[in-house]
Parts: sequence; structure tokens; C-alpha cells
Amino acid sequence: MPKTPANRRPSRITSAAMPVWATGRRRVLTVRPMRRVWLWLLAALGLIIAAYLGTPETRLANGSGPIAGAVDRVIDGDTIDLAGQRIRLAGIDAPERHQTCGAANGARWPCGDTARIRLTELVRRQMINCQPQTYDRYGRLVARCEMVTNDLAGQLVREGLALATEGYGLEQADAMLHHAGVWQGPFERPADWRRREGAGSEESGSPSRFDRFVAWLIRLLGS
Repeated sequence: MPKTPANRRPSRITSAAMPVWATGRRRVLTVRPMRRVWLWLLAALGLIIAAYLGTPETRLANGSGPIAGAVDRVIDGDTIDLAGQRIRLAGIDAPERHQTCGAANGARWPCGDTARIRLTELVRRQMINCQPQTYDRYGRLVARCEMVTNDLAGQLVREGLALATEGYGLEQADAMLHHAGVWQGPFERPADWRRREGAGSEESGSPSRFDRFVAWLIRLLGS
């Protein structure tokens, strides 16, 4: 019988080296930590969507009372989303988003985008109160909207970032006198610009259900 060399130890079979079936132990299925996180996130998302779908959508009809709240989204210089409605500020017409106007030095400046940005600044973190009046041909609610002591449309006209179409004559006269906004140089009236460009309202009607969900989610996280 061959002898085992003195410097060679006999090999031992350890349980660590043996397959699971040989140890008689069952494999325990575990959920990886990242997978567990994703499962929690999906469950939370499902609960959020279910809560939103269970919330009735706000629909306003002609002759409805005033609506108030924080603005969900500013569309352009005279249009906002509030309480599930797309609202055009009554009595004014602001330059379109892609419209440019002439500056005092002869250059062009983005008057449409400037009006949108200014309206965004005015309504940021503010409670807005809107009194519905009618609906326009695009299905937007036309309303007079105010902050605590400031009429939004009047402020835009006063700064030369919107033209008065009904009322706001004094505000427009003041803007013209001080060459504010569009009155600093030559410009095209928004209605004429839309007619020339063949542009209607890209954001007509009420906001989509997805837009309303995003606005609802932002309000939920901010509350």
C-alpha cells in the first residue's frame, strides 16, 4: 500500500466546498437590497396614482363662482393653468412665445418669452383668485385674475408686456408714456403676428390629464 508523504496532509472535504444538495440544507431565496428598493418605489408610485385617480377633476362651467389657488403652469404671457382649467387673462393680449419686438436701439428682443417669464415671476408662490367670465374660441376659460392687491392683467399692461383689449386704458397710457416693454420700439400686435404666421393657439382647451397629474403631484410634494 502506498504511503502518504509526511509533508502532504490528507485532503478534507469541508461543507463550504460541498454543493448545497450534499449538505442537506435548503437554499434560502433572498431579495437583493436594490430590488427591494425598486419594489417599494413601484408600490409607492401605485399608491400615488391610485390616490390621484380617486380625486375628482375640477370642471368649471359658464357662470361658475371664483376659483382660487396656486398657478400650476404658465403657458404664455396671458395664459395660465389653474385648478384644472386653462385660463386666459381677460382684457389683454400678450405677445406670443416666439414673437420678437423692436428695442430702442434697433435690435430685436424676445418680447413673447419675456412676457411669459414676467407672468411666472408674478404668480410664483402666490394665491391667485380668478373670476370666470366666458370661454374663448379655443375652449379656454377667460377670467379676471388677481393677487391680494394686484390685478395680473393690469400689471402686465403697465409694464408694456401686454396690450389692452378691453379696459386697462390708463395702464396702457402709462406704459406708452414711459416707453415700457413693447412701446420702446416698433412691434407687431399679437393678433397681427398670429394672422401673419398662421398660428392659432398651440395650448388650447383645458390642460391634459397628464399635465393635471404632474401639477397635482407637485402640490402634494410641496404640501
